[in-house]
Amino acid sequence: EPGAPGSSVRERTLAAALTVAQVREIHNLQVLEVGDRLEVSLHVKLPGDLSLDHAHAIAEEVEKAILSEVREVGSVQTHLEPLKEAVAAEEIAVDAAAVELAVIEETGTAPRDLRFVRTDEGIVAFLTLGLGSEGSLADAHSRASAVEERIRRAVPAIADVVVHTEP
Repeated sequence: EPGAPGSSVRERTLAAALTVAQVREIHNLQVLEVGDRLEVSLHVKLPGDLSLDHAHAIAEEVEKAILSEVREVGSVQTHLEPLKEAVAAEEIAVDAAAVELAVIEETGTAPRDLRFVRTDEGIVAFLTLGLGSEGSLADAHSRASAVEERIRRAVPAIADVVVHTEP
């Protein structure tokens, strides 16, 4: 809920933005300290077939909802993006050795699961990485990002890498 006690500015901002019915997704939410006030910027995904006029009206609703519910925020900037619909894809067989080697070099262990899907934008590698339960989410994200980068360098033909982390 937007006004939930104990919620951070970020959480309340996200909750307020999502109260606008047409909003499908929010990402790249930033809370910035500018002088003595807070400013928020966020990306709002809406159906791509909306007119710019209608999309802008929704963005204004989002901005008003945030300013109304999160009193500390003095300014809101929205960036509008079209929501991508489902993309046609097919699972494919790919020589996984180079990807597995990149994961082992970065983490010391092979991925728990590895598969490849071809989309119109290229090959996507999906992998599951076991990291143990002692680290933080921030540590896991950092390790996953390092794995993604190593795979991109090792196998440039892969268009995207999605790393699922598990304890």
